[in-house]
Amino acid sequence: AGGEAPVSSSPYVHGTNIVRWTYQASGNLIMLEFRNRLLQKYASINEACQRFSCDAPPDNRGMTKQEWRRVLLKQGLEWSNKEKDMIFEELDFRQDGHITLSDVHIAVEAAAPV
Repeated sequence: AGGEAPVSSSPYVHGTNIVRWTYQASGNLIMLEFRNRLLQKYASINEACQRFSCDAPPDNRGMTKQEWRRVLLKQGLEWSNKEKDMIFEELDFRQDGHITLSDVHIAVEAAAPV
């Protein structure tokens, strides 16, 4: 009977719209900030993803969280592990612990302001 909505790593776990909206708003802000940071370093999102592919694992299984951190570090994106992990969680929409460069490219482009 405590009045606080539970915190969820997934917007669909709890039935209240408030939890879903809060999650989506914070996720959108994280991705917008990530997009802006990439565009400060690279000429385009496409270029950023091409550069990431040089350091990503060569197979099609995608990157784990640890591999994601390593790719960002190798690219000179020295953000905190917390920031890297928050972005990873947003990109891991299948919630299988792996993200692909396609996931990254689509999500970052989708975060563009309208």
